[in-house]
Amino acid sequence: MKLTSTRIWIAGFVVSLALLGGVAWVNRAHTDQMQKTADQISQAERVRWALARLLSQIQDVETGARGFVMTGDPTFLEAFKTAAASVHDHYLEVCALTADNPNQTANGKALEPLINQRIALSRSGVKLRQTDGFEAARLAVASGAGKAVMDRIRGVIATMNAEEATLLSQRQSLAKRENHNANVLTTIGTGLSFTVLTAVFAFVLRENRLRRKSEHSLQANRAELETAIRANQLIMDNSLDVICTIDEEGRFAFLSSACEKFWGYSPSELIGQEYIKLVHPDDHAKTNQAAADIMAGKPLSDFENRYRRKDGSLIPVVWSSSWSAKDRIMFCVAHDITERLRKDEVIQQLNTELQQHATRLQSLFESLPGLYLVLTPDLVITAASDAYLKATMTTRESILGRKQFDAFPDNPDDTTANGAANLLASFNRVKQLAAPDTMAIQRYDIRRPDGVFEERFWSPVNSPVLNADGRVEYIIHRVEDVTDFVRKKSPHSAPDLGLHARLEQMEVEVYQRSQEIQSMMDRLRIANEELESFSYSVSHDLRAPLRHIEGFSGMLSKHAANTLDERGQRYLKVIADSARGMGVLIDDLLTFARIGRAELRRLPVRLDELVQDVRQSMASEINGRQIEWALHPLPIVQGDPNLLRQVFSNLIGNAVKYTGRKPAAHITIATAPSDHAGEIVISVSDNGAGFDMKYENKLFGVFQRLHTATEFEGNGVGLANVRRIIQRHGGRTWAKGEPDKGATFYFSLPHDSNPAMTTPSTTEI
Repeated sequence: MKLTSTRIWIAGFVVSLALLGGVAWVNRAHTDQMQKTADQISQAERVRWALARLLSQIQDVETGARGFVMTGDPTFLEAFKTAAASVHDHYLEVCALTADNPNQTANGKALEPLINQRIALSRSGVKLRQTDGFEAARLAVASGAGKAVMDRIRGVIATMNAEEATLLSQRQSLAKRENHNANVLTTIGTGLSFTVLTAVFAFVLRENRLRRKSEHSLQANRAELETAIRANQLIMDNSLDVICTIDEEGRFAFLSSACEKFWGYSPSELIGQEYIKLVHPDDHAKTNQAAADIMAGKPLSDFENRYRRKDGSLIPVVWSSSWSAKDRIMFCVAHDITERLRKDEVIQQLNTELQQHATRLQSLFESLPGLYLVLTPDLVITAASDAYLKATMTTRESILGRKQFDAFPDNPDDTTANGAANLLASFNRVKQLAAPDTMAIQRYDIRRPDGVFEERFWSPVNSPVLNADGRVEYIIHRVEDVTDFVRKKSPHSAPDLGLHARLEQMEVEVYQRSQEIQSMMDRLRIANEELESFSYSVSHDLRAPLRHIEGFSGMLSKHAANTLDERGQRYLKVIADSARGMGVLIDDLLTFARIGRAELRRLPVRLDELVQDVRQSMASEINGRQIEWALHPLPIVQGDPNLLRQVFSNLIGNAVKYTGRKPAAHITIATAPSDHAGEIVISVSDNGAGFDMKYENKLFGVFQRLHTATEFEGNGVGLANVRRIIQRHGGRTWAKGEPDKGATFYFSLPHDSNPAMTTPSTTEI
């Protein structure tokens, strides 16, 4: 039996209401589940913080006792007693928080005797210092009994942390799945509703044209048409977006009931009124220009402006509009973007706060009175305090980006020198155990600026900075210069009371500053984790809705191929093209996020071969074009092959794209001179569209584009990926250009990553 139009639209209305009801039920269930999961995640975080506080208190016990043993200062004895008195309270807090977890309860029971043993050993050392003097106490500390117990305590706490991290990961994954499922169902319902509304509006216009052509036919079917119109109106009334038509004089001709939620006016108050009167005065110019473009036959999507509500407040709106030249009417759909802008502001605020925290942390770190280095797990120096630079007679520029033992080698004139070997062994222990390692006093001579090595003695402590997965992300190398102390301890040296006082003050200051820097680094790590998780979730959870929009628009196009007119087909094409474009953008965002998290592999990479591979992969894009390539010899470097391939793919791809309007393109890839010692520079040049140098600072930012999408395709993420990859290799990026005369993009890599230079001749193609 052939269905009538009325039955079709009534059925569509019933389906739409059913979808809306289902979406509401899913959202309610999702909210309840998310609240439960959030409580569980909060519990896991509280346990991890309690464990961190317990470990810190035990370390304070160890540090106070050790300080009193080394110096005899009663200040350290008071710190020891205070810490020992509060350790039990922190232990009970951990037990209370983990009482519902049998595994954690067992771990907690194993931890208590170890804590008591560590406190007892510390008290024994203090008593020996008080009764038998420094040497007896030092021998007791040197026995290693306290360190062994401390290592077992750290091991148990690490096990408990790992248990909580596993629970936290499982609960976050559950929350993400629940959120994903709810978003998928919500998007399907919204997408289907929008599809139905589009079809409804097209149907209304078609019926109106038929009415003008055949009044007699319209009269005969009036009852059926009125029923369909009522069904359509009900569907539009349930839409969250405003659907309207505007005549060529700029007046509202039709409005769905959602306009009352948008602007506070009923449809009857606005029909016949000029829409521009509602637009914010500052947006008049761009709105009039957009309307002119639409009436000239250019469909518009994602146009944003602000409207004033009846109560005087403003609402930000994004429009999709098209013009019917035959009917002399503009079809528009408006969506409220208040919530989206609020989220953008939150992200911007988080970025600003993170940058401020990083700047303050760097300034605080560099001004610390203690001697500190920060190294990556592969022992590349990334930061140094001013005091460290002064003590080692170096500059920040001469050591940053270099490996520890390249910047500070052993004294070649001392055949017994073992400072570098001992320090490397300590670093390896830190990376293996993910725990601090305190070294004995080491002789490690320092090279003066004149090249002569000077005898020095140091007391080092190496501590890890862990990422969210519990892996070592950085190593903090803290030392004290005890050269004068060691020399004064010589049997032939007289005691120096002034030096002794300075050493005591130094240890107190180093202890205080270490506590401050640890607190700052914990806050920075948490801010980084929250920002990365939020950005990744926003990008990742948009994938499925876009696939549904593209899929359903394709199905609708096939299903209604014989009934939709040319304009309806164009609407569906705009929807599908927009969904595909958004999908590419999300893929690029996910790539950008992964680059920041991916582990960096350092292998020998032949850049010449890498360039040739990238060119071959782009053969389909340059097929038939006249491109002159100048490929100069490139070095072999140490780096991540996949990430460096992505650098060349983006740079060469841009060169090919932006020379697309040149009858003869010229692309050059070569090494370039550098103003900085210790680095090699690679350049990729072209004679394409170029850019204005006053916008150079925008080139490497996310979503920053200097050309419109109609001129050249793209989304502004590629160069941001290039900068992030090169920064992770310890290099820098910059560019030079001139409009319509081409551009040159540069990137550098540390010179120590260049083990050998290739010697092929320049290739002209």
